[in-house]
Amino acid sequence: MDIPETKVIYLLDVGGPHTIRTIYMDGRPHPSANAQHSWQGFSTGEWQGDMLKVTTTHLKEGWVRRNGLPRSDKARLTEYFIRNDDYLTLVTVVEDPVYLTE
Repeated sequence: MDIPETKVIYLLDVGGPHTIRTIYMDGRPHPSANAQHSWQGFSTGEWQGDMLKVTTTHLKEGWVRRNGLPRSDKARLTEYFIRNDDYLTLVTVVEDPVYLTE
């Protein structure tokens, strides 16, 4: 698959009221730990073969699920977008040193 050179990807997230997410594809580092946190966080992406890996930090406190496990503002979200013919598979990994220590 031929993957175009992309500096920024805008991803539509239909899961909540804050729908436009920016994913930086230019290799920039994540901000310092003291930088402002937001509901969308700060996302960088990189292609691993034909799979897109997106790493998000600087998220506000929230929940992994609304009816369950809380998520601290120190959490890191890693997403893998994998295309299989007409299907898009999303694998999500949440690492949180406050609530997910074991």
